[in-house]
Amino acid sequence: MYVDTFNEVCFYRKINTVSGGRVPVLHETKPKLNCRPSALATFAPMNPVNEIEQLRKASAARLAGYKKKMRLFTLLRLGIFAVFAAVVWATWWSGVTSGLLIATGIALFLRAVYLHGNVREARDSERAYFALCEEELKSQAEGTAHRPEGANYIDPAHPYTSDLNIFGAHSIFQLLNRTQTAEGEQHLAAALREVLTDREAIEAEREMITEFAADPDWALRYLAHKRRAAARTIDEGRKKKTAPMPPVNLPGSAAARFLLTRLAPAAMLGITAAYAFSYLTWNTYLLCLAASGILTGIFLKRTTLAFAEATDRAADAGAAEAVTAMLRTREFTSSAFRQKAEDAAFGESETAYRSLRKISGAIDSRNNIIVGIALNLLLFWDLQCAYRLSDWQKKYAVLFPRWQDLTAEIEQYLSFGMYRFTRPDAVDPELTDTGDFLISGARHPLLREEAVPNSVDLNPPLKFAIVTGANMAGKSTYLRTAGVLAVMAMRGLPVTAASMRFTPVRIYTSMLTADSLGDSASFFFSELRRLRAIADALETGQPHLIILDEILKGTNSADKAEGSKLFLRKLLRLPAKGLIATHDLSLCVTEEEHPTEIANLSFEMDFADGKPVFDYTLRDGVCQNMNAAFLLREMGLTT
Repeated sequence: MYVDTFNEVCFYRKINTVSGGRVPVLHETKPKLNCRPSALATFAPMNPVNEIEQLRKASAARLAGYKKKMRLFTLLRLGIFAVFAAVVWATWWSGVTSGLLIATGIALFLRAVYLHGNVREARDSERAYFALCEEELKSQAEGTAHRPEGANYIDPAHPYTSDLNIFGAHSIFQLLNRTQTAEGEQHLAAALREVLTDREAIEAEREMITEFAADPDWALRYLAHKRRAAARTIDEGRKKKTAPMPPVNLPGSAAARFLLTRLAPAAMLGITAAYAFSYLTWNTYLLCLAASGILTGIFLKRTTLAFAEATDRAADAGAAEAVTAMLRTREFTSSAFRQKAEDAAFGESETAYRSLRKISGAIDSRNNIIVGIALNLLLFWDLQCAYRLSDWQKKYAVLFPRWQDLTAEIEQYLSFGMYRFTRPDAVDPELTDTGDFLISGARHPLLREEAVPNSVDLNPPLKFAIVTGANMAGKSTYLRTAGVLAVMAMRGLPVTAASMRFTPVRIYTSMLTADSLGDSASFFFSELRRLRAIADALETGQPHLIILDEILKGTNSADKAEGSKLFLRKLLRLPAKGLIATHDLSLCVTEEEHPTEIANLSFEMDFADGKPVFDYTLRDGVCQNMNAAFLLREMGLTT
């Protein structure tokens, strides 16, 4: 969507889709507040809701096909069983013929079961994909309140997350989150807790996000597989293993391995053949079996522990194979992601997963007590599986957690990518190295259409803007908008603004300071501690964006006025720029002392029919109208 201004009237160019073509239509609207040249929105080349709706419809059609296939295979299994049961009954006394028919029937039945299982797996994955499409459409229509809030990541001591509502209900985390596993969620939370200040790192993040945003079908398919993987782990009552697998404690020499896995099994097979042809007595054969059992039993405890660990890892591997296959077979254009995959040796994952699955199958074959005893007495099966597992560990045990971590990290980038896809009104900020911080037409990403755009200008030599205004006029929202867009920009995300140009810096805020009964800290002392932390961070020499909502709220007016001026003067000597909201108009006189470094801005209000009217429009200068007394009277709180 474009927004042009002409004679203070806004025009919106909307893009309609007609017969597959894009036809620009000019609509004139009534004059609006804040329709300024600085509030240019971005052209929207697509309709994400329509595109996701098309994906949902295609998924519904595939689900209908899988439903038909499931019925077909159910009938096929019953038919195979019935037909071959009847044939075997009719030819029961024909000897070899009956045996062949039974073997054929079992083979066909097992094949039908296998194919049925494949269709069921595809159907379940498609169900997860369909659910994600519906959830995405629900988010676009109703908001993101149904998504996890990330309340467990709230940390009042963090430099900015609590003040900017990064976590919790109606938070940025909730807005962005599309992760499906606990590990993916942790990656997303970590990304929002730590902004990037290196320009190349931000550009690399943006490159990856842009690539994932370009293919919502692939993104939703990947997340569907991750949802299925997480469901399997929960269904099996297991905790997913992320640490390297502990080594199997077995004799490591080549001679010992040859004896236990080659010579001893060959000897037992020879002894068994000798007994079968009556070259050995039963007592002698029984002694040999006892010796074999004792040798296997010596290592039973350590092999059992290793097998339990391997079975859990194999379950995780089986659940992860679908997503690793998607990553291996996709041609990524992002050099940053290709480097991540190369660093993790991701190309080896296919062979590793296949090998671990085979080892797990061999281990499972000895879980039947009768089969297990026979395999161990004759072939020393546990030791053979344990040595195979040990070989796997030496080659892949360190890499396996890296692959798991990489597939979880992709969930973070897909969350960012899907946000970018669904917000065509957002723009990519311009990165500079000249200390710029300018946002034109900034809107808070959680407010959508109702947001009134305002600009944030802290370009050099300006360092601080003091924002005054009546209660509820928009000061705190303005401060949070600037902070949130800065966080998102420094994670490579597009921002809801007409344009943004900035030099990456760290962020520190003080907006929601509270007292702490736990450590006997008063409100005032908690605020002083927060301001001390800000000063300490700045004194390291690292540039920061500082956002303060009322300096020294916890003290009296005279102290507050004097203390606020002293702290602001200190900030001017440090590598900082930022926004300070205040009701203390005396702080605004510092603009006269530092006219090039400090600017006064305000949100005004008016009265109409005895009621306050807000336009939420930022203006130059100091606020002229306050409303506290009026609001107290309206609520019956005055005499």
